[in-house]
Amino acid sequence: MGESGAPAGDAEGPAPGEGAEPKDDVRIEACAVDAATGKPSMEITVTNSAAWRVAYQLDIAFVTPVRVSFGDHGLATSPLEPGQSITTTADGILPLGGHVTCKVTQVTRTPR
Repeated sequence: MGESGAPAGDAEGPAPGEGAEPKDDVRIEACAVDAATGKPSMEITVTNSAAWRVAYQLDIAFVTPVRVSFGDHGLATSPLEPGQSITTTADGILPLGGHVTCKVTQVTRTPR
């Protein structure tokens, strides 16, 4: 699914607002490791492409070169109106240091 700087779905998939699947409504804007703490973080933007009010549940992961996946986390949004976006930051809880790739592994969209 999505990696840093790319939609959470295929790069060729529909843009938010074009009848996209839930995973296509998510974009990783930034992926970084704090130099002082070694903890990873990612900035994520979610845009509701549905025609109704929905909330999103995201499963995210920080992937290091020595581990396939580390620290799967859940992240939920408040309900978003059609076309509304929200940007949030997800922080890892353990220091990983070095190179980290941020991924969104699953997206669920629930009517509210």
